[in-house]
Amino acid sequence: TASNIKSTSTRKNVIDALERMIQHLRIYKGTPENGLAVFSGNVAQREGQSDVRVWSIEPPIPLKTRIYRCDKEFQLDLLKDMLDVKELYGLVVMDRREGNIAFLKGKTIIELSSAQSNVPGKTRAGGQSAHRFERIREGEAKNFYNKIADLMKEQYLPVLTDLKGIIVGGPGPTKYEFVDGGYITDQL
Repeated sequence: TASNIKSTSTRKNVIDALERMIQHLRIYKGTPENGLAVFSGNVAQREGQSDVRVWSIEPPIPLKTRIYRCDKEFQLDLLKDMLDVKELYGLVVMDRREGNIAFLKGKTIIELSSAQSNVPGKTRAGGQSAHRFERIREGEAKNFYNKIADLMKEQYLPVLTDLKGIIVGGPGPTKYEFVDGGYITDQL
């Protein structure tokens, strides 16, 4: 196919690059386990000069695509996709005042949503009022936990197949009450 190229200099560069690539491939006794990506081309700064170089890369995951491309630039899209971090974790950080939901992708945190609670602080009212205020606090805490669980369903169920896990954290016992209280749906 290279001999059909009309431009003499382009034809010469392509044929030189292919010959160098064939010489380079003789280094390998067989195809590596994950395949091999090989690039070859004339990288001379001035036109008319010849500086043909060859690069080969063993990809981190199996490469199942065969491509031969004659172009001005190397096609790196398949290799770049392999480098993209695929692991996705759900993050829930909460206390009794607020909760935040996010994704952790590689080292990047992607904030999704947050919620404020209506849980009142502790009061110093004594007598029978203390029990009533405690019931109100517990009721508002349950409402808040349900709100966080609903946000988790909303954000995490659409990407459940990509999700490696969900990390729940925060200060104090609130996270344990939330996780152990049965607020999170079984699907998650």
